[in-house]
Amino acid sequence: MTQETKFPTTKPRRSSLKRQRLAVLICVGVVAVLAVAFGLVWRFTNRILVEYPDGTNVVDTDGTKYYAVKKDGVWIMQNEHGDICELTSEGLYKTKDGTLVMVSEEDGTPTVVATVLLSGTEQAWFSSSDASYDILLYPMLQREEIQSIEIKNEKDHFTFERQTDDTFAIKGHESTPYDSTMFSTLIVVAGYTNTIARLDLSPENPDAEGFRQNGYAEYGLPENPEDAENYFIITALDGTTHKVIIGDIILDDTGYYARYADRPDVYVLQQMEESAYNSTLSGTLLCAVEDYVTPTVTTTMSTTNYFDVTDFTIWGTDGSGDLADLKNFEKIVQFSYEPIELRRDTYYAHTPYVGEGKLSGYSINENKADACLQSIADLAPSRTVKLYDDDGDTEDNLTDFVKTYGVAFAIEFTFNASRAGEDGDYEPTEKIPHQIWISPLTKNADGEDVYYMFNEMFDMVVETPRTYLEFLEWTDFRWINNTIFDASIIYLEKMEISIKNGTTYTETDSNKGISGVTEATFSVGYVDSEGNAASGSASGTEITVSHGYVKDGASIGSNLPFTNTDKFKLFYQTLLWSELEGEMPSDSEEKQEALKASAPDMTITLTFDIGDGKMLTKTYRFYFRQAGSSGCYVTVEENNGGANGSFYMLQDRATKIMSDLGRLLSDTATITPKAKK
Repeated sequence: MTQETKFPTTKPRRSSLKRQRLAVLICVGVVAVLAVAFGLVWRFTNRILVEYPDGTNVVDTDGTKYYAVKKDGVWIMQNEHGDICELTSEGLYKTKDGTLVMVSEEDGTPTVVATVLLSGTEQAWFSSSDASYDILLYPMLQREEIQSIEIKNEKDHFTFERQTDDTFAIKGHESTPYDSTMFSTLIVVAGYTNTIARLDLSPENPDAEGFRQNGYAEYGLPENPEDAENYFIITALDGTTHKVIIGDIILDDTGYYARYADRPDVYVLQQMEESAYNSTLSGTLLCAVEDYVTPTVTTTMSTTNYFDVTDFTIWGTDGSGDLADLKNFEKIVQFSYEPIELRRDTYYAHTPYVGEGKLSGYSINENKADACLQSIADLAPSRTVKLYDDDGDTEDNLTDFVKTYGVAFAIEFTFNASRAGEDGDYEPTEKIPHQIWISPLTKNADGEDVYYMFNEMFDMVVETPRTYLEFLEWTDFRWINNTIFDASIIYLEKMEISIKNGTTYTETDSNKGISGVTEATFSVGYVDSEGNAASGSASGTEITVSHGYVKDGASIGSNLPFTNTDKFKLFYQTLLWSELEGEMPSDSEEKQEALKASAPDMTITLTFDIGDGKMLTKTYRFYFRQAGSSGCYVTVEENNGGANGSFYMLQDRATKIMSDLGRLLSDTATITPKAKK
């Protein structure tokens, strides 16, 4: 029997592949569903709708909504189309309509900071916002978005304009400095118009009865915006302009009534509270341009160079003649500064300020000159009271200043802002001339003592407290060193003394000098250790003195050796210890002039070698018994330039000099420079 062979059976291959494909499709479908689900979860957990505090959506006029969205771990704000919103310099996001939103960096919570008014859509007193956000008249403009701000009020009309370097300047006064704090407040007030309220002017509102009877005048506003006296116009870089009219202040002084030029509504703009960092609405919009201007009288003089002046002169006038012409003024004091690099090892080594004019020959008191110049460097005028046109005529401005404020003083000097010292010349490389006109001392509206000042360089009149200009009231005596004999003996070349016949002087019985001396001359030289002529300023040198004198009308030789050089040095110390005591009475000017024309009781002439082959001659004249019984009038003349000064020395000190001259010529008498006689 033949058996049937059976082969094992298998499922078709096609059927197996079909099942695999189905499984893959199912997995893909599951993944897709999960992806969609994840996307929806991610979107709604990483995107937060921007809403007002009452739950109302922040929506532009075209219906666009906004969301806070987390991207790459950072929360941002974008519109519903995915466009990222503009970010302000303060870190706020801005919608197309100008709503400002702060987005939390931690959880993305969006908070409305400010929204822009749309006429007719907002409530009257904004009570729904509960002061949780600000309401603006128009979209905020930041500093970098502003082209200009024009200000018009009853006091003034002026404009701040952006310059090519993106700074702002007062139009027509581009070089005039202004108060940065006030201008920053102006940017905020004009660029961020925070409104406290919009008034309900409807016929149904009983509080609007005043408006129904008086119109906009009820709030200090004009019926026609074109007739406004108080307003500002802010212009953006794109040419957009906004005009806001300012009315009266509200009863509680926290704001001002205002109108946007294209709207019938009346709003209340926040006044702002003044602090060290900001001004107020009225302080920036209802003021004159002078209130913005930084009061300036001098250029910047730092603590390292304030003293570097040339021909510093204070002029005074009695008010007669043409007060705009310095020819009618009298010099009160004049001096110049000399750098230490040029004075070192010279006659002027210890004299930084050299007296000129009527105080020529006297040493200017360094402390007083420093105090004066520091006051000018630190000058802080309290306010600008008048600003002249930049392109105005300087003479006309000065004439106006003289007419309006009067003139009592003028200060004129050249400030050396820098010097070139590398080559040893130390010549000024930047010279800034000053000519400052100053009114008589007066009182301002607050009863304070002030001066009004005008520097042609700055085209402004400023008010300055008296405390900065006290040096204007100093007498001549305060400007000088009272030690009029103050030069080192190492520069002395010759000493000549002349005593008028009949002039007496005191002597002590135990220490008599030679009496009757009317003239004496001492020539001074120096030699080195080998006996060769040397400079007195060189180390290791010794002084040599030759002399001659006249006694009782008889000449006692000339150029005689004077071996007691130590005694001569003591006599020179007597001069150094002789001081002026004060100023002659002001009512004795005629007497002083008469004395100058007469023969002095004693004359001392000192000749100094001041270097570079130049000699300096200083002549001191003493007129006895002219300042009461105790003083004598003294003048100083430098290089035959005329006798100067209105000072006196104690007469006993002058006779002490004469007594010591006799002791100097005596073989036995001693000299004690500090002694009274």
